[in-house]
Amino acid sequence: LNQVANPDAPIFGKNAPRSVEIFSCVDQDKLLDEAFSRDIDSYRFTYHGGPIYARFAGQGGDHTGPSYQDWERVGWLDSQTRSVTISTLLYTRDIEAFTSVAITFTYDRTGSISGSVNLKTLTDIDHNGTGGTFISLAVVSLVFCALGFILSSVVLVMFPKLRSAERIFDVVSQVALFVYLLYVVIAFAQLDPLKSDYQSLLDTFLNLHDFSHHGLIHAVEHFFEIKEHVYETVQWYANVSKVGYIIIYAQFVQLV
Repeated sequence: LNQVANPDAPIFGKNAPRSVEIFSCVDQDKLLDEAFSRDIDSYRFTYHGGPIYARFAGQGGDHTGPSYQDWERVGWLDSQTRSVTISTLLYTRDIEAFTSVAITFTYDRTGSISGSVNLKTLTDIDHNGTGGTFISLAVVSLVFCALGFILSSVVLVMFPKLRSAERIFDVVSQVALFVYLLYVVIAFAQLDPLKSDYQSLLDTFLNLHDFSHHGLIHAVEHFFEIKEHVYETVQWYANVSKVGYIIIYAQFVQLV
């Protein structure tokens, strides 16, 4: 089924003929993966290992206007769209906080639309003066874990009669805590401060001299690189917190 244009209506505006089909059968399990799609006049980018097609709000293409109505006319939003995400990055300078905001509208196989909001904020603890305290406490904990492991191992070796499931659990939990803290200290020392990501993202736009379509493509690509790096950093903090809770719970069970 194709849209039929009204010959008596203006050729521009809402009555302009569409360049794509209104109704068509599509494969919902196969994603578009072309480096440049002429159908939707957009370049492919990579985000979290998958292909996405993105534009800045108000950005036109080679044969597309800058408005959402223009994007819709070429099929940028149609039955083949699986999800649409409006995303941005916010940086709060006074508290050194990076906030990733993403509003996603997802289309299912029946045609219904559901929305979700993803808000992640990461604060640079070095700016608050707590980074050094964190490292110091972690190193002290490493020392006590090593001493506890040595003492527990000596007891198990020299006094076989004292061997029990509780003491073996004690040694295993101390090793787990030591490995966890050692990983956290090394990984934390390698993390870049958030202000470096912000400065890199800011330089991309301040030093952007080519405001053409292709110049903005480079800015979009760098935007996703920074956004993915911030997302991975946030996920690292979240995963470290989850593992820390599990280990602390194991230590609590040991005390009980």
